[in-house]
Amino acid sequence: MMEARRHVIIGAGPAGMAAAAMIRTQQPDDRITVISSEPYPPYFRPLLPLFLSGDRSIKDLIMQGPRGIKLIRSCNVATINRRSVILKPRGGKINYDRLLIATGSSPQMPLVAMRNIHGVECLRSIAQARAILNRAKDSKQAVLLGGGILNIKTAPALKQMGIDVTIIEREKAILPRLMPTDAAELISNGLHRAGINIITGQTVEKIHYNKSGIGIRKVTLSDGREISCQLLLIAIGNQPNMAWLEDTPINRLPEGVLIDDCGRTNQPNIFAAGDVACTTGPDGQVQTYGTWTAAIEMGHRAGKAMVGNGSSPHARYMATWNAADVAGVPFIAMGSRVASEKEVHTNRDRDGYRQVIFCDDRLVGATFIGRHHLQRAGVYGALIKQGIPVSPEIRAAILNQRLNSAHLTHRADGTHRADGR
Repeated sequence: MMEARRHVIIGAGPAGMAAAAMIRTQQPDDRITVISSEPYPPYFRPLLPLFLSGDRSIKDLIMQGPRGIKLIRSCNVATINRRSVILKPRGGKINYDRLLIATGSSPQMPLVAMRNIHGVECLRSIAQARAILNRAKDSKQAVLLGGGILNIKTAPALKQMGIDVTIIEREKAILPRLMPTDAAELISNGLHRAGINIITGQTVEKIHYNKSGIGIRKVTLSDGREISCQLLLIAIGNQPNMAWLEDTPINRLPEGVLIDDCGRTNQPNIFAAGDVACTTGPDGQVQTYGTWTAAIEMGHRAGKAMVGNGSSPHARYMATWNAADVAGVPFIAMGSRVASEKEVHTNRDRDGYRQVIFCDDRLVGATFIGRHHLQRAGVYGALIKQGIPVSPEIRAAILNQRLNSAHLTHRADGTHRADGR
C-alpha cells in the first residue's frame, strides 16, 4: 500500500481550496495542510460587496472546505525549499511531498496613493471590508478609481448607505477588459439610473489630504476637475503575490509564476495556480486570468497533477467567466475577446445584448446582457471551455440563437463533440 502523501497548499483562496478538494476526492487518505495568511476560514471574495451592503453576513461568505484538511490561519510563509515550507516569523517549517503555491494577488496601487492614509482603501478581504464600513460612517462622498467588475459591484452597496458615489475609469468605458464599449454602455445606464456617477477617460492625479493627515477630502482628475470625497476605493488591477519567492529557483515572469497546463512549475513536485500563476499560449504570449472561476479550474488541474493524474489532455481555453447583476442589469462575459483572426457577431435588441466571438472555427468568447440572453449561457461556456471546432450546424444554431444542450454530445473518451450528431 502506497504511503499517504503530504500535500501543502499555500493560500486558502479559490485555487488552493479547489486543489484541496480535488486531492481529497482523488486520494482520500493523503494529508493536506492549507496555510492561510487570513484569520478567517476560507471565504468567497466575490461576495464582499454584498457584505458591505448588508445583504450577506460573514457567515454567508464562508466556503465549505473538504473534510480532513489541516488549516493554519494567520500564518505567512518566508520561503520554500525542495522539502519544506519555512514559516514567518520564527522560522518553523512544514515538510511536504507536493507543494502548491496559491497565494493569489494584491491590488495595484498608483503612485499617487502610496501613502497609508485612512480613507484610501481596497476591497480584497474581510478586514478591508470592515475598514471601508468604518470609514463609510463618516463619508458623504466616495470615489471609486477603476471601472472594473469589483468597483461596479461595490458602487451600489455604497449608494445604499446614502453615499454619493463616482466611478473614475481611465478608458473610454467601464469594464474595458470584460466587454465591448457598446455592451458596457448598458451597464453604465443601469448604474446611472441607480444614481451613480461615472467619469471615463480620466484618472486621479492627486489626492488632497486633511490638514491633520488622517484622512482625505478630495481628488483631482487628469483634466483638473476636483471631486470631494472622504473615501477612495482603488481597483485598477492586481499583481501576483510572489515576492517571497525571490530567492528560489522557481521560474517567474512579471505576470506570475510560470506553469504548464497542469499547474506544474519548473521545479519537481512544486505547482502553482490562481492569480499568482501564468501560462503561455500556443503563440508564446503570456496568459493570465484573474477570475474566480479560472482560479478554481486551475486549482482542480493542479490538484489532479499533485496526485499523479495530470497527464490527460485539458481544454485549450481556461473557463474565464464573470457573471453579475449590477443595478438590476444581469450579465455574463466569458472566454476571451482577444484573438488575432477573430470573427465577431453582435445583436442588440430590446431584451439586451448578445455578442459571440469565433476564432479558427471555434467559439472563443461571448457576452450576454439581459435575462433573456442569459438563458443557456452554460452551453456556450461548455463550447468555449472545450475549445473544439464547431460544425456548420452548431455555428448556425449559435448565430440563430437556437443553441441548447442537445447540440453537445459525448465521445467515448468523455470529451464533447459540437457536431450535433
